[in-house]
Amino acid sequence: MVESVHTRYDLDNIYLEEVENIVAAEYELEHLLLEGHCFDVSSGQPPRGLQFTLGTASEPVIMDTIVMANLGYFQLKANPGAWILKMRKGRSDDIYKIYSHEGTDSPAESDDIIVVLNNFKTRVIKVKVQKKPDKFNEELLSDVTEENDAGFWKSLTRGFTGGAKPEEVKQEKDDVINIFSVASGHLYERFLRIMMLSVLKNTKTPVKFWFLKNYLSPAFKEFIPHMAQQYGFQYELVQYKWPRWLHQQTEKQRIIWGYKILFLDVLFPLAVDKILFVDADQIVRTDLKELRDFDLEGAPYGYTPFCESRREMDGYRFWKTGYWASHLAGRKYHISALYVVDLKKFRKIAAGDRLRGQYQGLSQDPNSLSNLDQDLPNNMIHQVPIKSLPQEWLWCETWCDNSSKGSAKTIDLCNNPKTKEPKLQAAVRIVAEWSDYDQEIKRMQTKVQEKTLTQSCEDSLVLKRLLFLPPADRRHTTARRFTPLCLFLYRVTGREKGGSKRFSCTLCTFALILVLVEAQREESVRKSLCWFPGVFILKRVGREAGRDFCSLTGIQLKLFLLFGKGLIQKSQRIIKLVSNEVNYDPPYSSD
Repeated sequence: MVESVHTRYDLDNIYLEEVENIVAAEYELEHLLLEGHCFDVSSGQPPRGLQFTLGTASEPVIMDTIVMANLGYFQLKANPGAWILKMRKGRSDDIYKIYSHEGTDSPAESDDIIVVLNNFKTRVIKVKVQKKPDKFNEELLSDVTEENDAGFWKSLTRGFTGGAKPEEVKQEKDDVINIFSVASGHLYERFLRIMMLSVLKNTKTPVKFWFLKNYLSPAFKEFIPHMAQQYGFQYELVQYKWPRWLHQQTEKQRIIWGYKILFLDVLFPLAVDKILFVDADQIVRTDLKELRDFDLEGAPYGYTPFCESRREMDGYRFWKTGYWASHLAGRKYHISALYVVDLKKFRKIAAGDRLRGQYQGLSQDPNSLSNLDQDLPNNMIHQVPIKSLPQEWLWCETWCDNSSKGSAKTIDLCNNPKTKEPKLQAAVRIVAEWSDYDQEIKRMQTKVQEKTLTQSCEDSLVLKRLLFLPPADRRHTTARRFTPLCLFLYRVTGREKGGSKRFSCTLCTFALILVLVEAQREESVRKSLCWFPGVFILKRVGREAGRDFCSLTGIQLKLFLLFGKGLIQKSQRIIKLVSNEVNYDPPYSSD
């Protein structure tokens, strides 16, 4: 999985007349993928809802996922090294046992599945499971009793995020409103920041935002920590690789629409029971706790129907005629700009599997699913029911009359097929508070940029001091002196600060060589450094198992920097080790 980490341009909207010379962008390899297919040997069917965990001997649960009914597919993010795949303890482990596995690096009959990721190709494995003799008549997703149901979901949520404590899971469920949104391009990221601010201004309950990481710009990812600190919210970036077996979309907008609806069951931790989707170009005017607590009456999700009160738009209401009129049979056609999902119910009825199955059939026809994220759930209304939210939950000028605007709880800047008014212009005209929110965000961005520039100047001075220390001083490298050096490189290479001022690759490389070469002279530092994850990347990928750490080649350095962001973040634990604060177990085998 690759992400963009630095560019001054909006990669979604490149205007050549605004380009001075060349369009430069820096990408980084963030994760390697482990994919697999799982089947029950008795039935030949995928064990829908079965949980797998991926980890190491010292940290058994680092990643986890559930098995789809679609081809028994599962997907896990990982990095180079040796990993152990297991069934999660709980209902999965109680009912099933590993029968055999193919494409792994451990004996086929072993219960612990070892997979070594040592190249850049996606690893695909096949796992067969079998029900235990005394559990043959039990199902993972049992409807027998509410008590069993609660116990199952408790087992699902336990430790999904790396062993979360029960009280942490309870706080996640009870005290936090989880809001999901997607954006791509600087314009929609601007809308997204304003939407977030409107939520925070009106919602009293703690909020956690979930953003699809796949298409966010480096500028947004660098700014969001500052915004979170300023306004006191939580956030998390989630990502998922579009499965190869699922019909691919080629247009970015349609890909993003797909992510809005096709992967809701696997995109979020299982500890999240409910999630609200709010479009980036919406303004919220009420406390979203009311929407989170809305009774869906057994439906897996709730959407707002399209308004029908603006009569001059009757000719554009496509759902009133033809296929949609026949298919809906008097039901409402719902808009996808705002919805609430009961993820517990959604997973239990395999709504994600059903939606993907229907998508696979319809998406082959270019005339189907013109509005993918909207047409698909409306088309599946007979198999996956939709609870209609009250109309005031989404007001849109295109479809709703002016008299209903006063009671609107959210305002959506949906496109007007009649006037085709630009969204920025419409936002200022329609939403009175939009400009104030926009200016507040801009003032904060200015402060962050000023702080970043100041920090960059300070870092430049530190780097010069490190590079031009007299040899006599450099020879006395100790654990105490290594710590600030490592912190400095963590800040620079980890790209915490943001902004356009960056150190050149040459300077960073020189500083890195300085730290490694000088640190290896001190026995205590060299011993602790030998567990640094970058060593194992260089040994595995660079084929340099016998080479001393101070004799890195240029190719190895490039490989190190290629994986740099994810690995250097782990240097904090190394720093603690140097200070004798913690004991650190290597995440990868040293051979």
